[in-house]
Amino acid sequence: PVHFALDSAKNPLDLRDSLTRVEYVINRLNPADLSAPDQKLLAEVRAQAADLDRVFAGKTKVEELPTSARFEIRRDILLLANRGKKLLKSESVSLSTADRASYEDAVAKMKTFTDYAPWQVLLMVSLSLACGTMIGWQRIVKTIGERIGKEHLTYAQGASSELVAAIMIGVNTQFGLPVSTTHVLTSSIAGSMVASRGVKNVNPAMVRSIALAWILTLPVTMVLSGGLFLLFRSFTG
Repeated sequence: PVHFALDSAKNPLDLRDSLTRVEYVINRLNPADLSAPDQKLLAEVRAQAADLDRVFAGKTKVEELPTSARFEIRRDILLLANRGKKLLKSESVSLSTADRASYEDAVAKMKTFTDYAPWQVLLMVSLSLACGTMIGWQRIVKTIGERIGKEHLTYAQGASSELVAAIMIGVNTQFGLPVSTTHVLTSSIAGSMVASRGVKNVNPAMVRSIALAWILTLPVTMVLSGGLFLLFRSFTG
């Protein structure tokens, strides 16, 4: 986990440039003009910016950063982004449009150090999906094509469902919203069944099973991923 806390392909000098822009903007704020909660936020943002500036000083590669400090660096970047965003929303903060745009752009570039997916993860997910589909394709096809509705899926219903799913996934991706391909597709198929012969054309037992699986997916995956993270961290430090 420590190795993947920051994107090793990034250049720390780019973060220093973004950090300089962040410090320039926040240093333009006068604490005397802010409310007590905003003064606290400003102090925290300045402290995190100073901490990042100290750690990244003289570094040209992520590998040069202390391994033990990478989680703290990641935390500082995320906290700086969140607290800074909250601070800029305050009515007591007076900044020009240009300063706000500069700050937001700088923070967005800083977050590229933490908001990334390692190629190893992408490869493992792709292989898992491919192998799972190769093994369980028949069950998947039967569930989607025959069991969601009380009649087999027609070509028109299948095409309509895929088109709706593709549009929904594309729109959500554009806005950066979380969406599940399976959830969207199965819902589209259920909708096509309703459009064909009404609500009675949907298999209620299968819909309940799918809905229950959706509900259980979130807590189970949270617990498993959190447990694995803590396990790996205990071995790697």
